[in-house]
Amino acid sequence: EKMKILLVNPPIHLPRKFVNYPMFVNLGLLQYAAWLRQNGHTISLWDACYSTTDLKIKEYSDHYWIGDGLAALGKVIKQEAPDVVIVANSMYTNLNEPEKNIFRELFQMIKDSGEGITTILADCYIGGIDYVRYQPDEILTRDKNIDIIVVGGAENRLLQVLEKVKVKGSLRSIKGIAYRAGTSVHSSEFRGHDHIKLD
Repeated sequence: EKMKILLVNPPIHLPRKFVNYPMFVNLGLLQYAAWLRQNGHTISLWDACYSTTDLKIKEYSDHYWIGDGLAALGKVIKQEAPDVVIVANSMYTNLNEPEKNIFRELFQMIKDSGEGITTILADCYIGGIDYVRYQPDEILTRDKNIDIIVVGGAENRLLQVLEKVKVKGSLRSIKGIAYRAGTSVHSSEFRGHDHIKLD
């Protein structure tokens, strides 16, 4: 049985002083969409920066909000009724500083918008990025609305995770993830990146 999966490229919460230019298509997320569809899943995609014809930028005293608002994502979730929502971890998001990113609000909105949705935070960027390391088990302990975190190049691990989610199986054997089981948080050792054969 196919699973309905929504892939999300979230809005960017950007400090007023920043080094990297943030506007580019998330090729990693598009690659994952094609890979998951090829493996039999039904895929939809919401990109906060490209979901409307005009890019939305809100300016605040200490940061910019770039991309569509979370209410728009809520509408997509209600329309698509996904089994799983996979949110791309942005290179512009420092997960070690929750007060400076939107992920807590984002995952709360996802859970509120649909019943029984499994939420996954995945590193979906490829090549040439500034990567801020974080402790996934600490993130799960802090944010109860994230069910699973897939670390590093996640293509093959995502497939393994989705197969287990579909049958409500144990995630214990999958390396490079952190996950919630009841009231406990578990993490497995991460040794390196998985890669898809592109040819």
